Amino acid sequence: QQQQQQQLLHRNTHPSSSSSETPPPSPSHDNAWCRVCGRACTSAALVAFGEWLEHHSGIHRCWEWKPLIPAKELIRELGLKGREIGAAMEAQMAWRLENPGCSKEAMMAFLRRDR
Repeated sequence: QQQQQQQLLHRNTHPSSSSSETPPPSPSHDNAWCRVCGRACTSAALVAFGEWLEHHSGIHRCWEWKPLIPAKELIRELGLKGREIGAAMEAQMAWRLENPGCSKEAMMAFLRRDR
C-alpha cells in the first residue's frame, strides 16, 4: 500500500518528462524534488496534489489527530497493561491513517482483532 501511495504521489506531482532527466544539484524556488525518482516536480503540480490531499484523501492535518479511543478506555475495555497500551495506541493511529473515516466502534473492533 505504501508503494501505491508513493506512485500516486509521483503521478500527481510530475509533469510528463523523459526518464533520462537528471536533477541539478540544488532545486530552484519553482521546483521541489521527488524522493521517489529524483525528478523535478512543478509547483503547480504540488499545489494540485496538496488540494487533493486536503479535500479528498481524508488524512489532511493527520498530525493533529487525537486517538479515537483514549488510553483509559482501552485499558478498561481491553484489559491492557504496560507496553500493550502504547502498542495499542500506535496501532490505532496507524490503522486510522489507512482508514481515515473510521468510527470509534470500527476502531475498537480492529483493536480487539489485533490483540
